[in-house]
Amino acid sequence: MINKKGFVALASGSLLAISATISYGLTGTGEGNSGPLDPTLVTQGQQVFRFETFGDEIFWTGQLHMNEVVSQAVDPKTALAVGLKVDIDALPQAVQESIADGSVDLTSPATTVTLLKLNAVVGLQGQVSNNGTLTQLGVSCALCHSTVDNSFSAGIGHRLDGWPNHDLNPGAIIALSPALTQAQKDVYNSWGPGLFDPRFNIDGLSNHVVIPPAYGLEGINSVVYTGDGPSLFYWNCYVGVTQMGG
Repeated sequence: MINKKGFVALASGSLLAISATISYGLTGTGEGNSGPLDPTLVTQGQQVFRFETFGDEIFWTGQLHMNEVVSQAVDPKTALAVGLKVDIDALPQAVQESIADGSVDLTSPATTVTLLKLNAVVGLQGQVSNNGTLTQLGVSCALCHSTVDNSFSAGIGHRLDGWPNHDLNPGAIIALSPALTQAQKDVYNSWGPGLFDPRFNIDGLSNHVVIPPAYGLEGINSVVYTGDGPSLFYWNCYVGVTQMGG
């Protein structure tokens, strides 16, 4: 278990790595204001951004029971409808062909579990047992701040790291949890795609904002579209702890 000081230290290192990745991706040369970037740091940042949950399975699995919801009620068509994305590069060629020819059942939650086992659902990290049970589910930064290029089909394609996922309906996804009251679900369902309130579970007030990108934010203090501050580093820590549940 990581205490608060340990988490901040971890978040600091992760932020540096993520920032390196974002700068590298935008310039194409790996040269930012501080000169060429360390390729090892860039790779580390990409891995953290895409896959690191900071242990938030404790929240998404232990408290919200989202692993059970996904296993029982979220088939691929439903997942795509609420804005979840599939990384085509994580799918073996045989699976890609089966999806294309219609031999994969996209109306079965078991197919979603298989996609999670292949680590193909952008921003979701699932642990699947040998008997096909989804035992753990967590989220990474990429859930809200990545999308795909739709090169295979709508919602399925190559990753676009750092792009805001304005198709994603995080409120509707969270509202599927059996651990919430109906009043809470009503608020979550009221937001709509591309919108999220990062303070609702803290202050109980519904003031949703547009999901921002994770690039182009160097030197910007008010990092969400509505001008809500303060700094980018603060938001990385705040969201990681209070929203992701890290």
